[in-house]
Amino acid sequence: MLYVPTYVIGAFLILTGLLGYLIQDPGLSLKLKGPLASDAQFILSDGVEKHEMDFIPCPESAGENVWWIAHKLNEDHAGVASQKNFATENGANDNELRSFWYASSRGETMEGFLLESQRYNNAGTGEKISLDWTKVDVNSSALRIIYKNAAGNPGPVSLTSNNWENVAIDPPLEPGDELSFSKSWTAFIPGIFGILLIVLARGAETLPNARKHIMHVAVLIGLIGFAVSTKKIGSAVAEMNWLKNEPYGIVHASMLKPLSMLLTSGLLFIFVILCINSFISARKEKNAQAKLDEEKKKKVLRKVKNKNASAADAKPPSDKKDSAEEDKTDDEGKRDEGDKSSDEGNKKDQDDKVSDENDKKDEVIDEKENSSASKDDNEMDSEKNNDDSDPIEGDQERDRSSSSNDSPSENDDKKEKVSIDSKDSSEEDSESKKDTKEESQDNKD
Repeated sequence: MLYVPTYVIGAFLILTGLLGYLIQDPGLSLKLKGPLASDAQFILSDGVEKHEMDFIPCPESAGENVWWIAHKLNEDHAGVASQKNFATENGANDNELRSFWYASSRGETMEGFLLESQRYNNAGTGEKISLDWTKVDVNSSALRIIYKNAAGNPGPVSLTSNNWENVAIDPPLEPGDELSFSKSWTAFIPGIFGILLIVLARGAETLPNARKHIMHVAVLIGLIGFAVSTKKIGSAVAEMNWLKNEPYGIVHASMLKPLSMLLTSGLLFIFVILCINSFISARKEKNAQAKLDEEKKKKVLRKVKNKNASAADAKPPSDKKDSAEEDKTDDEGKRDEGDKSSDEGNKKDQDDKVSDENDKKDEVIDEKENSSASKDDNEMDSEKNNDDSDPIEGDQERDRSSSSNDSPSENDDKKEKVSIDSKDSSEEDSESKKDTKEESQDNKD
């Protein structure tokens, strides 16, 4: 995981900030907003030694005043003291070490200093570099004075003046007031980056749901810190070389600023690279996990499909046929729902027609029965007449009458038989019509 490297890098950044803050030389930053007063005197003191700053008041710009103060302080005071201390440290003489002050700047004024140094170093080469100090930082210029306590003086280190005109201090200073030297909190900026990274890493570890967003914020902070520190490394190295090289030769000028920025930049660069690699690895793992999940899903679906296929193959043919017929019946039922009402109407018309035909058949049977009954009555009347005319024939007639007496029952049987046959025929006709209708419906489907 990225948490452990983040904690390690954050700890190194905090250590860098602490060391930078603790071992830095005390300094004092001033901001001039115009020319200094012509009678102004500025005296530096460390409790043992005092040094009055030499400068030429210039009415044109604040930058030119800063240039005079820094140039005179570095050339006449800091350069001489530093080189003597260097000789003493290397056993060239028995002089005591001396504490001293040197000055620097930033912005356009610092760029002017670097151009001056380049012009000095290029002297005699035919290349000329022109710089008009009256147009450099006309209304505002920064002055940074650093104290190098080579002799171990107890302090306090301070700056006093009899005229603070155009020195931007809030609240405004009165003549005779002093300003104290102190360590700059900006030396701890690497530690601030380290604390932020550790806090964000801890938050990402505590809140897994917000881990992605928190780590994106962390890498953004690391990228910003890397860009800012990298940008300032060049100017810090150029400033150090300007102080150490000719014309000033301040051998003991601090190297802490460029070293701290270089270390900070390197640690943040490592952190950003680790974060990028972690994001790439996380993306690859996510894609790989997505592929695995998709393959698992496909395997599950394939198993279910094979199981269903094997279950279908294991069914007997009759079950398959029944299931197929059921599916077909369901489909036909869905299709026949729209035609059901029209079929019912046609069926009703056919039933009415069959009933009319049966009524007609009943009427025909009744007519036949009536005609047979009237015929029997006529025969009986003729037999009676014959009995009156001839006894022998009377006997014969009696026999006929007996036979005729038997005929009504037979006729009744015949009538019943005819009615039953007609009913059976009507039922057969209706059944045949129903069968015909069903066959036509099947053909329609």
